[in-house]
Amino acid sequence: MTATPRPGTPAAAAAQHRVPGRRPPAPPAPARHRPPPAPAEKDRTVSNVRMAVTLEEAPWLGWILVKALMRFAFMVANNLVAISSYICYVIVLQPLRLLDSKRFWYIEGIMYKWLLGMVASWGWYAGYTVMEWGEDIKAVSKDEAVMLVNHQATGDVCTLMMCLQDKGLVVAQMMWLMDHIFKYTNFGIVSLIHGDFFIRQDSAWQVSNSKSKGLQWIIDTTIAYPKAEPIDIQTWILGYRKPVVTHVHYRIFPIKDIPLETDNLADWLYQRFIEKEDLLSHFYETGAFPPPKGQEEAVSREMTLSNTWIFLIQSFAFLSGYMWYNVFQYFYHCLF
Repeated sequence: MTATPRPGTPAAAAAQHRVPGRRPPAPPAPARHRPPPAPAEKDRTVSNVRMAVTLEEAPWLGWILVKALMRFAFMVANNLVAISSYICYVIVLQPLRLLDSKRFWYIEGIMYKWLLGMVASWGWYAGYTVMEWGEDIKAVSKDEAVMLVNHQATGDVCTLMMCLQDKGLVVAQMMWLMDHIFKYTNFGIVSLIHGDFFIRQDSAWQVSNSKSKGLQWIIDTTIAYPKAEPIDIQTWILGYRKPVVTHVHYRIFPIKDIPLETDNLADWLYQRFIEKEDLLSHFYETGAFPPPKGQEEAVSREMTLSNTWIFLIQSFAFLSGYMWYNVFQYFYHCLF
């Protein structure tokens, strides 16, 4: 007796497709799952990927290294010729200081501005530029003022040197307040000649003691870096970081509105730094500083340096270094 499958059942469907004289196809083998790679094999895979990425980036990293070494060599040479020439010129001009001190300090200020312009140029040619926000401080550039800055890194000083280059003779007449340890750096002797302050006191003491000497404004300066990543002096010199736009915000306060008493002055300063934090929070959230009161939109100004001017002051520095080298060599041969 032969069993006939009931129509509509799986067995009946199989019987309809069965060919006489041919064995039915074997059922498909169950899927085999490959076991996960062993930790050692996984580590080798990740290592190979990293090695491939590193090999692809090797030419770029090599160029960054070569460029950094070239920039460092230029910076050393720039310091040697510029600072040495500045000192020599100041020594030679001492008779003028006795005869006409105003003219002497004017010339010294111009040379001081050129020195700071050279430092600014190191960052400028690395692509580290500045965008300015808030009030235009050119309006008070001829008055005595103190800049109150949220100091974050050593590159802040270089940023300010760049910002103030296009503000007339501000850089020539400005004086830095810095920690006494900077007196022993390569730029310390220049600061000593120029009359910069090496302090151990707090800033409140300095402001209260400057108010009676013609001080007219407090310029509240807030520096913001993209992604809150400050630039240090090593980056400014070596230029190994990608181009960055640093944002600087200004607010101007008349000195007559600043309290004189120590406690009130300290409270006033604390309030300014609280407001700085609010400004920075707004910048990091929106990418821009908030508009001034009474305005709907904040306006930024791009700060630029003249490449021609940079070339001229650098040429003057190296030519002066060459000249003073020959002068000293002449006197050396005459004496010995």
